[in-house]
Amino acid sequence: MRRRIWRGNGSRANNALAKKKLTDPQALPVVPILFCVPLRSRFADRPIPLLVVVLRAAGHLVNLKSKMTDRSTDAEFHATKPVIGLTGGIGAGKSAVAEAFGQLGCAIIDSDRLAHEAINEPPNIAQLRRWWGDDILTADGQVDRAAVGRIVFTNDAQLKRLRGLLHPAVLGKRKILVREYERQPEVLAIVLDTPLLLENGVQGECDAIVFVNASDKIRLKRVQTARGWDAAQLRAREKKQLPLDKKREMAQYIVENDGVQSATLIQVRQTLHEILYRFKRLRTSPDA
Repeated sequence: MRRRIWRGNGSRANNALAKKKLTDPQALPVVPILFCVPLRSRFADRPIPLLVVVLRAAGHLVNLKSKMTDRSTDAEFHATKPVIGLTGGIGAGKSAVAEAFGQLGCAIIDSDRLAHEAINEPPNIAQLRRWWGDDILTADGQVDRAAVGRIVFTNDAQLKRLRGLLHPAVLGKRKILVREYERQPEVLAIVLDTPLLLENGVQGECDAIVFVNASDKIRLKRVQTARGWDAAQLRAREKKQLPLDKKREMAQYIVENDGVQSATLIQVRQTLHEILYRFKRLRTSPDA
């Protein structure tokens, strides 16, 4: 499957995958062409002023033959608009990219927030107290997520038990929200901002996966500022996730997010346009 790699500065020279594509005899040269198309005429009721389409020299849309993630086997999900999953390394800025999608008319489902809601439901609080005692509660009787994190981070069995408790609840909440957003005509697409999207198999709910990329230096700086982690703590947590190259391989799109917000928004806009086009094309021509 071919993937679109968007860079804010337009350079592909330092990207190994881009180099491979440029030297691939099967890959025709591409010609970027900018022109204005009202988005409502093709994709939705909501207009977006600029549509950037990349055409092959031969005149065909790039990557139209690459398929989006197939959700047809999941009977619970029959979306009328695309569901986009975000993945990437710790500190890559997935939530910032989700926010950019939101600015363009997408609905964002924050699975971390759903997990926070689920963990504080009375039956789940009672179960956690039976497992780990009252030390995992705050003064107001809510779950102290930091205390729970200290328990499960060093104990895979406890982590598995916690996930088994919370994931069904989060999945149920997410399905309800997907159905609600599908009924809202102003929503162009649904974006899942979900920690451990691939590790937890959530890609089965998605039509497209976007890998959010940022340099190791930028990611470390972000987690140092936001979470107080050092490099060793970042590496320790990343060891519990899929390798970054595996995540990148499983994605159909890559957005570079090294810190220039305007450049990230441009990439997200182009990625969204292509996902919408491909989703509509596959719905109308399943064999395309």
